[in-house]
Amino acid sequence: MLRRTLSRLSLSVVAPSSRKLPCNNAILHQRHFQRAKSLKVATSSLASSPSSRCAITCNRPRGLNEPPSNVPPLKTIRATSSRLAALVSQPMPLIVVPPRSQIEKGKEKGLTVVEECVEQGKKLATVREDIIKAHKVIINLRVQLKEVTIAHAAKEKDALAGLLEEANNKVFNKHQAGFHKALAQAAFFFNTPLDKGNFEVMKDFYHGKLVNIQDISSNEYVKVESNAEVVT
Repeated sequence: MLRRTLSRLSLSVVAPSSRKLPCNNAILHQRHFQRAKSLKVATSSLASSPSSRCAITCNRPRGLNEPPSNVPPLKTIRATSSRLAALVSQPMPLIVVPPRSQIEKGKEKGLTVVEECVEQGKKLATVREDIIKAHKVIINLRVQLKEVTIAHAAKEKDALAGLLEEANNKVFNKHQAGFHKALAQAAFFFNTPLDKGNFEVMKDFYHGKLVNIQDISSNEYVKVESNAEVVT
């Protein structure tokens, strides 16, 4: 119903029945055609607003619901329609689209960059694997070095222990040989027999007695030897 009323309103404004346009007046006919076109666009846009619906009810016959007092006049509606038509007739802004060749070049460049990123990622993964392998090799070498060091230290310790034992044996042999020399000289000078068994290598004269060397401390033993009296 609203659309029919709008169409009647546009026809009554553009071409009233009491006035007919001459066929030979092309300029006037063109103006009325443009005006009808703008009004048609304006009325279609105003159909959705409540103020326009109320304004259209002013042309209803008597007996129907009367429009409210705040309805704008028909001149205001026509002015609004003309402004809306002017806005609609304005040219739309142009959107500059780059040529297809540039778009294709951009796509190719993007694909090239993606491929390079993939290659760099593969190289980075390879380098990371090499670093992990090198780290494992370093750990193994450290373990082997520790084992070799321990084994070498054990060998050196055994060798030093052998040398120490050999040196102790040599010292003991020298000491025993010197003791036998002293006994031989005492038997020669004092006519003392050597077969009685009174002379013992592991004893020493300490505080007027023959005492085992183990019972004398090392410091006391050195002191006794240094303070030994010479028998004449």
